[in-house]
Amino acid sequence: MNRLLIALCFICLKGYGQKKYGDPDFPLTFSDSIQVHSSDTTVARVFLEDHKWMVQIMKAGEVDLTTDSTVEKLVIDKAPLTITANNAARCYGAPDPVFTVTYKGWVYDDSDSVLETRPTVSVNATNILIPSGAVAENYNITYVNGALTVYMLPSPTISADRGTVICGAKEMPLSASGKYAFTWLQHDSIIGKGSSLRVAAPGDYKVIAVDGNGCSGTSNVISMTQVLLPSVDFAYSSGCTGTSVYFTNKTKATGPVDYSWHSGDGQSSENNSASFTYKKAGTYTVVLTATPPSCPSMGGTSIHDITITEPIAARALPAVKAEPGKPLQLNARKMEGATYEWLPNNGLTDNKVIDPKVTLKAPETFFIRMTMKNGCTTTDTLKVSVTNPKAFMVQEEFSPNGDKQNDVLQVYARTIKTITSFDILDSMGNQVYQKSRKGEVAWDGNNMKGKKVPEGIYIWMAVGTDYYGKTVREQGTVKLTR
Repeated sequence: MNRLLIALCFICLKGYGQKKYGDPDFPLTFSDSIQVHSSDTTVARVFLEDHKWMVQIMKAGEVDLTTDSTVEKLVIDKAPLTITANNAARCYGAPDPVFTVTYKGWVYDDSDSVLETRPTVSVNATNILIPSGAVAENYNITYVNGALTVYMLPSPTISADRGTVICGAKEMPLSASGKYAFTWLQHDSIIGKGSSLRVAAPGDYKVIAVDGNGCSGTSNVISMTQVLLPSVDFAYSSGCTGTSVYFTNKTKATGPVDYSWHSGDGQSSENNSASFTYKKAGTYTVVLTATPPSCPSMGGTSIHDITITEPIAARALPAVKAEPGKPLQLNARKMEGATYEWLPNNGLTDNKVIDPKVTLKAPETFFIRMTMKNGCTTTDTLKVSVTNPKAFMVQEEFSPNGDKQNDVLQVYARTIKTITSFDILDSMGNQVYQKSRKGEVAWDGNNMKGKKVPEGIYIWMAVGTDYYGKTVREQGTVKLTR
């Protein structure tokens, strides 16, 4: 009887088919009067339900089901589980996103919490997403690869179709190309959105474009400049005929400017500053026009009247004499408010004053340049001759008539230490006076015999020794009247 029961039960157990983790509870054909036991209730549990023995699968594995007279093995296979790497995408240059997976095949309300090791996803050189590494006690795992899509970045372009110069406060249009969502920036600050923008301020402009994938790209940069109305002005001084008159540009502008000068007498210039030479005295209207080449309509003009006068006529000043090595006071003409320059600067104490002193060894001609407040210049000349002084100082005329005024001809030594001889000759060469060896020179108009000589011109001859021991000889004439 027992053998038959065992055989019947074996046949019954074998008829349950292949079991796997996740199968529902299944009944045994044993009578509830027979006791059935599981060798490992963590793998499979047996229990009575409605007078039937039932088996509840707990996990994959093997377990012995025993009765009082039989032992049978129950093999429970692992359930299949598919782990698929979810497709992902990113923008070019951006870091990879966090890769995720999808599970298919959970049973018994299991979830990824039963995984002993969670899967990881790696990406290869061809952007294939490869899941791996998951471990689950009750599941046979199959992996399905995913794909990483890398989107190209937008490449927007902006343009200034009407130029990059803002004339005054006039707005200039900028436009962006491409089917993107645009955000406009000036110096990295957001100033607008859309495919076009009107600007009235100078600066650097660009857009950030965002496409349907959420990828963004930055456009080229356009630098806008602004030209404001120039403040035109110039400085000048009154001038003189025949001399260059200089005009200094004082214009204030925000960019390149073209200049045009007109002198008032037919002369012109396109330089930044100008100089004109006027031939005739008079009042002339000088015009300066400043025009920004990028905004010709914003030109400005400055107008001034200038007075041109004739220079004061030059003079040759009376010549003066100087002694070698001895300072001599010089004087130029006095001109109110004039500046002076003496040329050449030879021996002068100061060649920039009206009255310098000069020390010369040879004759010199000085040119005295006088510059007036109105810019006119006049150049006078002054000749300075240099003559050696006489070693002997002798009167040119004397009158020995007894009135005690200039009655005696006397000789004085200038650069002579000792007068060794002094003689007087008449017009025929006859000696009429001779200095005594030790006496002073004092001729009273009498000859060597004590008689009065007639009126007339007499020749004097002097010999002396200077302070260096050198003999000095000089002669001259003296007029005698009574």
